[in-house]
Order: sequence, then structure tokens, then C-alpha cells
Amino acid sequence: MAHLSKKWGITQAEEKKSLILRHVLTCLELVPHLRVIPQWYHFLMAMTLRLSEKQSAALKKVAENEGVSMHEIALTAIDEYISKRQLRLKDAISRIAVEDKELLDRLAK
Repeated sequence: MAHLSKKWGITQAEEKKSLILRHVLTCLELVPHLRVIPQWYHFLMAMTLRLSEKQSAALKKVAENEGVSMHEIALTAIDEYISKRQLRLKDAISRIAVEDKELLDRLAK
């Protein structure tokens, strides 16, 4: 079995905790209300995306038109948003530098 620390990029201490926790969870199989979700789950597993009915319908329509899954459309949108963040930040700073030039000059003195 490949070590989780190498495969998933977690520390060996986190891997050990995860293995211990898995053992404990196995032992607690008869007591479901005591189950605990391992910390690595929150970093490596799926998430739930709650959409309004309108958002869901629009996403479904786009996915059908493009012949891909709703999941793929959402991932593409997230990737585009993240990749454009630096550009948006640079544009905002440039806009503020122009719009508030006088104020910035006074503050610099």
C-alpha cells in the first residue's frame, strides 16, 4: 500500500492519525453516533455544492449544450475564476492608483 503521505501530500503524522482513526472507527462500527470524519477527508474528498434551482437549471442547460457533465462545467468555471484572480487584482490596484492619485500623493508625503 502506498503511503498516504506520498500519495496525498499529508505528513506522516497525519497518516498515522488517519490509520489509528480508521482502526477506531472499525471498532466503533456498532456505535454509529460516535463515528468521526478523519481530517484528511476535508482536504482530499468531494464537496457538496448547493445551488439554487435557477443556478442548477442554468448549469444543466450549459452542460447539455456542451455535451459534458455539470461537474466538468463547474470545475472549468472555478479554474477560470482562480486563474483570472491575479489579473483582476492588478486591474483593481491600477484603477485605484488612477482614481485616487491625489489622495495617494498626499498620503505619501
